[in-house]
Amino acid sequence: MAINLTQRANNRQFTMQTPRILAPLVLSLSIAGWSSGQTTDQAATVGYEQAAAILYNYCAGCHGTDDPEGDFTVSSWQTLMAGTGDGPVVVAGNPQQSRLLQLLGGKIEPLMPPEDEPQPTPEEIALLSRWIEQGAQPAIEPKDAAGMQAGPD
Repeated sequence: MAINLTQRANNRQFTMQTPRILAPLVLSLSIAGWSSGQTTDQAATVGYEQAAAILYNYCAGCHGTDDPEGDFTVSSWQTLMAGTGDGPVVVAGNPQQSRLLQLLGGKIEPLMPPEDEPQPTPEEIALLSRWIEQGAQPAIEPKDAAGMQAGPD
């Protein structure tokens, strides 16, 4: 139910309903958030698929399945989480301790990807950081109608 507000201006009476007052405000705030690249829910879950797409674009050329450099591959969640002989690359729940983000941010050597290669955007690095902060979860397996994991037994 709308509440009517009545005002007199220039000897005219007009009535505005609260939804008409609020709608432009809500719309303008939504557009402002959308245009700045922010969502209304900054804590939106980041899926492995989103993280993997970034890693594929910037890392798989050297750290793919065929002869990966540094004996490290980003070809799957399992290999990513296995890390290297030097230790973990992703520390689930702790982006600051994750060597992946330290390398991408130029905080430790060597800079990855190398300077002569395309670099991830700050937004892409932030997305990876959120994925790690949220626990660096693997891809969710599809489930059948009974809620059981789909796939071969």
